Amino acid sequence: MITLPMWPSTHPRTGLRASAMVIAGCIVFAAAPAARGQVDNLAPVLTTSGFLGSQLAAYTYNPVADTMYVTAYGNPAVVKVTDVSTPAQAALSTVYETTLQLYYRNGDPNRGVTSPVQGGILLNPKPIGATPAYSLALIADGGNTRYPALSTVDPAATKKFYSYNLGVAAIPGDGTDVFTTRATLANLQSVAGSASTSNNLARQFAWSGDGQSIYFNDSSAAFGGLWKLGALSGSPQRLMAEDDTSSEPAVRTTAGVDQIFLSGGGSTGNLGGIDVVAHNGTTTSARQVAVSAATLANFFEVSGTMPSQRVQSLTTVGDDLYFVFYTNASSTKPESRYPGVYRYDAEGRLSKVVNKTQRAAALGGVSLVVDRLQSRTIAVTGTSGTSGTFSATQLLYRESGVNTVAGATAFKPVDFNRDNQVTAADLTLFAPQVTIRGQVKTTVADLTFDMNGNDTVDWKDVQIVEGFLNYVADPTLAGRIVPTLPI
Repeated sequence: MITLPMWPSTHPRTGLRASAMVIAGCIVFAAAPAARGQVDNLAPVLTTSGFLGSQLAAYTYNPVADTMYVTAYGNPAVVKVTDVSTPAQAALSTVYETTLQLYYRNGDPNRGVTSPVQGGILLNPKPIGATPAYSLALIADGGNTRYPALSTVDPAATKKFYSYNLGVAAIPGDGTDVFTTRATLANLQSVAGSASTSNNLARQFAWSGDGQSIYFNDSSAAFGGLWKLGALSGSPQRLMAEDDTSSEPAVRTTAGVDQIFLSGGGSTGNLGGIDVVAHNGTTTSARQVAVSAATLANFFEVSGTMPSQRVQSLTTVGDDLYFVFYTNASSTKPESRYPGVYRYDAEGRLSKVVNKTQRAAALGGVSLVVDRLQSRTIAVTGTSGTSGTFSATQLLYRESGVNTVAGATAFKPVDFNRDNQVTAADLTLFAPQVTIRGQVKTTVADLTFDMNGNDTVDWKDVQIVEGFLNYVADPTLAGRIVPTLPI
């Protein structure tokens, strides 16, 4: 039996009435340009059009070496990029598609294969035996390999997960000098007791808290659920069998127990929310609600439940949970503005990092697809003379529409002047931005004050801001709890 240390669904301060608030070969290329000035917390980190001949599939970042490895839906298959955070970014193709295709085929050119679908790649964050941290990557692949001279899928030859030693593959070669197979479709079939060849595995996975295994989701009928796989050895394990686990998972570890966050639904009935499963290495808990769909609907002010409205990718930073909210709602509906990155903190408070309008303003022709959510820590120079330089979390993610790894800085909620503090100065900036209910802001810079991503700054945003203020007992009001910073 595992006891889940769960976050509260609501913050204890949000019971205060909002009305109490008084409102007034080696290719060298230049680094991507800074984001347009109207969006001060979002910029391209790595734009791949200069060295990938096809669409960016996945990426992984090494914070120690400031290096990324990216994969593509085409050629080249794997590229190493150095000096990611500087103008001296340099790209080296390490694996070409012809080599990857031979690896798919087990070196037999008579086999047919699908196009490369290396949809997930992550470096090992911790040592694994004698393997140092950030010296090995695992790759999730959605491709299939066929029997020689046949059109049917060969499960034993179809590689779903393989490790990559970060080397440059030999040419000519079959890729076995850099890739080692970890799990085939046949391995998954054996565990699931199914002969199906239909799966949905070409997405980002998550490392376990001890860094020795990965967790991944599948949403197909045969293989749906939450899985675990050792990084270097062992058979895959199916921890939970439900076919609606469509998100890229995140892990938070407490007292040796991994809490794996995923999209809500299935046995919890939490469609549109966030669920969690706990695993202590041997025992797995039942799926539980981490953030209810009703909580998210209230935050986003969305009425009803839409099957297309869901959490798509998640990551954790300390006790905070970051997630991508997805919807394909018509552009005539307010919820069409929401796709982007959001935060749910340890006290149960929700806030926007960036929404679709800000993404489009900073990056250009973005699509609905926002995924491969990861994080890193960056240094930020504050806007005031007293704030100096401070560390902030930057959320990296894939902007598939512009083939870019973007970076959204998660400043403290309500830190509108970007000095790493929440003071009266922030509320002075916020108050004149508040307008009548539902009035859409036409100046993108004003969306800094939009707390829930709907392009408005109104009563709802005041309510959200209120939750991030400190409260004290006022003896002149018979001990009533009041905000230390009245708006």
